[in-house]
Amino acid sequence: MTSLRGSMTKQSPKRSILDFIIDTGKILLNYLKFKAMKNIKSNKANLEKKRGLFFQLGLIIAFSLLLFAFEWGSAINNTTVNYQLAGIDLETEITPITRHKELKPPLPKEYVKFEVIKDTEEPKKEIEIVSVDIDPDEGYRIPEIELDKETDHGDPIIWGVTEVPPKFPGGMKGLQHVLAKNTKYPNIAIENDMQGKVYVRFVINEKGEVEDAYVIRSVYPILDKEALRVVRSLQNWEPGKQGGKPVKVWFTVPIVFVLN
Repeated sequence: MTSLRGSMTKQSPKRSILDFIIDTGKILLNYLKFKAMKNIKSNKANLEKKRGLFFQLGLIIAFSLLLFAFEWGSAINNTTVNYQLAGIDLETEITPITRHKELKPPLPKEYVKFEVIKDTEEPKKEIEIVSVDIDPDEGYRIPEIELDKETDHGDPIIWGVTEVPPKFPGGMKGLQHVLAKNTKYPNIAIENDMQGKVYVRFVINEKGEVEDAYVIRSVYPILDKEALRVVRSLQNWEPGKQGGKPVKVWFTVPIVFVLN
């Protein structure tokens, strides 16, 4: 336990103060009696008369001393008493405790998040149309095709080979260019990686028009359908001639679908 030490002014007990006042009063009365005893014989009557006065004077002095004693005791009681904790230097500077206001973290800013939507549609892949695998002079000769097949009109195809073969504007290069330009690769075929070569056979009539087109070698139905569509759009042929007259002639083209 920390010991306390203090210093205070010593004071007499109140009883000692009262004893002091009483003793002082007695001394004063004895002194007055002594002075009066000198003339006790001659002035005995006068002393008896002044006894009450002396008694009153003694009381006044005694009460005055008593009042002084109480005032002096109060002053002693009001004396400041300083206490000091042992081993603690009171002169040491005490650092005041500073309370910092708690700062709330700022609320996060709201950002609008934009979701990037990827274009799932793949870019359109080019279609490669290869050259017709036949000689330019005999481009319409297909040995495996029966020459007596009838058309939808019931007219027999007489000529598989003619003196003057049918010709597309621009020749074989012109034909390849038109096929490559007009053929559209179906999206479903692109998504499913469908590729292959489709052979289409058709008739070039006396007017240079395409008719009776059909697939003789299939790959995928969706690619067959596109091959037939583009072949039927091939018009303005120069018809084949036999004996100087325009005749109907069979013609076959391979259309190659390749995803580059």
